[in-house]
Amino acid sequence: MRSACLKSSPGTAVTIVLRVGAGKWEIQREKVPADFNGSMGLGGGAFLQGISKNADDLVVLAIVLQQEANTRQHEFVAVTNDGERVPRSSWSRTGQNGIVSIQFDYPVALSDVRAFDMHTRPTREFVYENIVLKPYPRSDTDE
Repeated sequence: MRSACLKSSPGTAVTIVLRVGAGKWEIQREKVPADFNGSMGLGGGAFLQGISKNADDLVVLAIVLQQEANTRQHEFVAVTNDGERVPRSSWSRTGQNGIVSIQFDYPVALSDVRAFDMHTRPTREFVYENIVLKPYPRSDTDE
C-alpha cells in the first residue's frame, strides 16, 4: 500500500490519479538473456535500462518508463541455469517529471541466471478531480 502526505491549505482542490494493474499476466517477451548489454524497448512506454548485480552479487534488473505513455504493468521472472523460475524479492520505484525508474531485486547470483521472462498486464487509470482537502490535526512536528 502506498501513502502520500499532501501539505496544502485546507479547502484546496486537487486531482488524484490512481493507476493499477488489472487483468491476467501475459508473457510478452520470453528469455531476455541475463548477459544482455544495452537498452531494449519493452512496449507500453517502457525500456529495459540494464541488468547488473549489487554489492552482494545478487541480480538487479532496472526498467525506465514514461509515465504518461505507460499502459502496462511489468514484471520479470529470473530463470536460472537449472531452469528454476525465481520471482523478484523486492522492488523500488522512483521518478520525476513523468520519467519513472523501477528496480527489481532477485535473491540469486547473476552468474546463476540464464534469462528473464517478462510478463505484463494492462493498467487502469482512475482520475478523481476537484477533491477538497480537509484540515488535519497539527502536531508538534509539523512545520
